[in-house]
Amino acid sequence: MSYDKYIILASNSKVLSGDYTGFVNFREVVEVAENISTKQIDTYLYNGEHYTLPIKLSELSHILNAIDTGKINNHFDKVKKLSQQMGIRKI
Repeated sequence: MSYDKYIILASNSKVLSGDYTGFVNFREVVEVAENISTKQIDTYLYNGEHYTLPIKLSELSHILNAIDTGKINNHFDKVKKLSQQMGIRKI
């Protein structure tokens, strides 16, 4: 994901900060989300801790689709739940 694409998403989202720190953190959340989506499991390991996905796999799929297309959908802001669970406050 490019910074330009992140800025476009941030301009249409209530949960993305739109700054470079948020971008770096968001890329980390997206990496975990893509891993979860590929495996199609609702548990994941992050920084040595096991977690249960705080949203549905279908919602995660919609979030990743919004990132790919650059078009925010009504599920996108739920990415904040995943980031908070990971301990990443600013995305």
